[in-house]
Amino acid sequence: MSAPNLPYTVAEWRKNANEIVRVRLTIFEGHNLLEIRAYFREPCGRYRPSRKGINLSVSHLPAILEALEDARRAARSRGWLQ
Repeated sequence: MSAPNLPYTVAEWRKNANEIVRVRLTIFEGHNLLEIRAYFREPCGRYRPSRKGINLSVSHLPAILEALEDARRAARSRGWLQ
């Protein structure tokens, strides 16, 4: 079996006019990681990773998903989201 192409970009969205957010799966020093990071646009148009981000073991995914769902419910109850 061949090795997967990593890093694997799971999702990407525009944060503002000059930044995007990427969610990626990667491996670092043998650890399977989830990376959520802001990328900034260089004058040439290429995006580069910023210091704004976090890398966590994929074992944290269930807790992250639960926390995000809790945050969505709280934001909706406050009228911040539809």
